[in-house]
Amino acid sequence: MSDSADMSNVRFICDDPDKAVRVLQDAGNLVKRRDVLAVETPDHPGGLSAVLKPLAKAGINVHYLYPYLRRAGDNAILILRVEEVEKATEILKGEWISVLEEEIYSI
Repeated sequence: MSDSADMSNVRFICDDPDKAVRVLQDAGNLVKRRDVLAVETPDHPGGLSAVLKPLAKAGINVHYLYPYLRRAGDNAILILRVEEVEKATEILKGEWISVLEEEIYSI
């Protein structure tokens, strides 16, 4: 969640985004749907660079990122909003970075 003088932003990760949008809009909220990536990140100093360096090298901007509150084994999980989700996914998988898909909902 982020807050400003005019509005607050709350970000959700949900397994049924269409339903979430409907419920939130029906309650009178302004809703913007964004696709994001969930990636496993090495949990040690410098681990974030393993994710960000390949994206920077490919010229893919990261609009924001935040931690997911659960872990994947010994790894941290990051949620990233990037310019080109499909291209970013391909690049990260090519660098042996685990991109989580449906399994994120059961962690």
